[in-house]
Amino acid sequence: MSKRLQLQQILSIAACTVLFSCSKPLYRPESVHEPMIAHQGEFAANGSVLIMAPYGFPSFDLGLGYSPVNRLAIKAAVRARSKADLYTLDDDDYRKTLNGTTFEGGIGYYAPVEDNIYFTVYANVMGGNNKYHDYRVSNRQTDELLDYNYTAFGIQPAVLFVKRRARMATGIRAGLYQYNIKQFVNTSNPDYYGVKEGKLYPVFEPYYTIEVGGEHIRFFGQAGFSIVPAALTTDSDNFFPKLSIGINLRFGGTK
Repeated sequence: MSKRLQLQQILSIAACTVLFSCSKPLYRPESVHEPMIAHQGEFAANGSVLIMAPYGFPSFDLGLGYSPVNRLAIKAAVRARSKADLYTLDDDDYRKTLNGTTFEGGIGYYAPVEDNIYFTVYANVMGGNNKYHDYRVSNRQTDELLDYNYTAFGIQPAVLFVKRRARMATGIRAGLYQYNIKQFVNTSNPDYYGVKEGKLYPVFEPYYTIEVGGEHIRFFGQAGFSIVPAALTTDSDNFFPKLSIGINLRFGGTK
């Protein structure tokens, strides 16, 4: 093998590493929407950015939560992902893009366990679309294209700690994901993805969420990880750490 060919292979591997990685998993890590509702009439709004997650960042998230009656809460969220990178291989310029959107809704129950400690549980429904495209810039020749929809439903139990100007929640979102591949092109490996349409794939997402600040405006942070089945990753990684930061707005609520 010539030194030039060896160098090209090294550069190709490096390009894959610093961009999206050579693996394009179907599951894209996302933050867990946790409105931390604990009182009737309480309204919460959240804006955050997923700043760390393999294959998933940056993701821009908006979430709402409201308690219309005592011990009942509803929530909704939208998450949008967008990323683009240019790289050069064999003297040709290539472009990789990743775009995606997720919508989430849920209905929950909360109850006090003792002073300032609450148990909460949400039933969640999610749906979204992701599109990955790798193509040559000069003539837009496609090397890889993946466009798919997905739906998920599951349950999200948590323990919530409530203080006057701070809240913390720790829990897990356990979901069943179903995938529908709309379009797929891979010039080097036509059998790259082996998911079965209609099959449900379990995903577990433990998380820890905190907000601290003033009466209505507070700093928000969330750390967690995802555990996913091998069929959704296309590589040996089944563990995805995640970190989000943002701002929470909180109004109303009566004890």
